Amino acid sequence: MYELITLFFVVLHFKLAFAGKLRFGLDLLLLYEEYRAGWQKDVFPNYEDEYDRVWHNKMCFQKVFNGDYIAIELEPENYGKVVYLSHDGSENHGLYIADNFKEFLMNYAAVGCTGGEDWQWEPFYTKGKGIDPTCENAQAWHKVLGINPKELEG
Repeated sequence: MYELITLFFVVLHFKLAFAGKLRFGLDLLLLYEEYRAGWQKDVFPNYEDEYDRVWHNKMCFQKVFNGDYIAIELEPENYGKVVYLSHDGSENHGLYIADNFKEFLMNYAAVGCTGGEDWQWEPFYTKGKGIDPTCENAQAWHKVLGINPKELEG
């Protein structure tokens, strides 16, 4: 009974994680990058502005439902890291959510592709690690989804 009550509270905690998506591919890469470049040109053109700069020198691979994007950093100092691009002022704008594309795929899948919007993956974010499949919330989420973390290794 205790386990059932605990599971109920875990599900309640993650009630906003109602949909997740991971949709990318070579056929979409140019289209998503074209969208990102359009936002950069039309809305965030000033490389000298801190907020705008985050939109520059990226390669977008995922378009998020809310109009944000997930991209690969092309600036030399953080080259290859996966970064969140917000179009509407999110505090997570410019946040690195993985050290590289492979890590992003592995960690995002390990939390059940919980969703691309920042409020969906934020419960699984750990500063310095990005999306973290070993954090406390991820462990609880694994129980809800019936995921055995050992099966994700390899």
